[in-house]
Amino acid sequence: QAPSGEFLHFANEEHGYKALEIVLKKVYWNGSVSECIKRYAPSFENNTSGYVDRIVSKMGISPNTLVKNCNIKKLMSTIAEIEGFKQ
Repeated sequence: QAPSGEFLHFANEEHGYKALEIVLKKVYWNGSVSECIKRYAPSFENNTSGYVDRIVSKMGISPNTLVKNCNIKKLMSTIAEIEGFKQ
């Protein structure tokens, strides 16, 4: 999300995935998946607990798993799927 509060739009899929990877590694890397999603998809805009549940179910991890201990590509594709990205 941009500082203005509007959502960012990317020129293509590659740029969007690269931006997500950078955010996960620079902002959320040392936090848990649950902490990450609470910030990334806050409850005033999302069903945050449902979002976390979908990630942990799809990935077979705990909500307390650190982002840095996740398969980052799988986490990224799971987030993209939840966000409605269709390939």
